Amino acid sequence: MGLTQYSGGPGPALFGSGYNSTGRWWGVSFLCSIPSLLIWFVVGGAWFKVIGWW
Repeated sequence: MGLTQYSGGPGPALFGSGYNSTGRWWGVSFLCSIPSLLIWFVVGGAWFKVIGWW
């Protein structure tokens, strides 16, 4: 959904109802961002190498 508790559609409802704390939300978001960044850098870097931009 996003890195912050208000970045997606259901985010305010989930956060506002006490379903998750701010710390837990940011912690899970951080853990989800690591694979995403790796995919972008590894696959994207390889693709840029293939098309000659890097």
